[in-house]
Amino acid sequence: DRELNQKAWLGDYSLDAYPGKIHKDGVQAMIDMIMTSPEPITLIVLGPQTNLPVALEREPRIAKKVKRVVMMAGRVHIGYQGKPKPAAEWNVRRNADAAQAVFAAEWDITMAPLDVCGTLRIKGDRYREVEASKVYRTIALMENYEQWVHRDKHPEDSSSILFDTVAIYLAHSEDFLKMETLNLIVDDEGFTCIDEENGRPVHCALEWKDLDAFKDHLVETLTTGR
Repeated sequence: DRELNQKAWLGDYSLDAYPGKIHKDGVQAMIDMIMTSPEPITLIVLGPQTNLPVALEREPRIAKKVKRVVMMAGRVHIGYQGKPKPAAEWNVRRNADAAQAVFAAEWDITMAPLDVCGTLRIKGDRYREVEASKVYRTIALMENYEQWVHRDKHPEDSSSILFDTVAIYLAHSEDFLKMETLNLIVDDEGFTCIDEENGRPVHCALEWKDLDAFKDHLVETLTTGR
């Protein structure tokens, strides 16, 4: 087995000591939560979408119970490193079939593509403020970041690219972003493409209204625990 990069941070901690519930079947746990929720669910998807087609196959009714899917995925006009070159974003490319199945389901989709999160970092004074946070979960986050195998590829006073934070923000607010509904498809190579005839409506974050305000909001969240 591949050794964990964060093994030193974990020390001698054993999962047997975890006081919470451990789900042996994550897909079924997700289905159960969706189907028993008294209110429609907002489902946040931050990685390849492999488990969602499995959930839809087991219980197709979840598509009507989920209010919307908010995902970090795809690219519309801007690719990696802020370049206009077309890109098959990794979360989609890793399992294009799964992404196609998610796009085919009845739920509404909101997407944070590379256009808005492909260069997002906090650095300098903002980074140092997070680094000095006394919030327990942020302390754990920063300790793990320092042990990450790719830490040396990023400046000392900078985070890595914070792709997923935008999707999490979009689950509760769109205030700092310019949104547009586009008809998109996922092709077999994992590209998310505008297709007016065959595409499905996807609510996309394409530009920032106020990027600095978002970064300040993110820092405040990490340093206050709110």
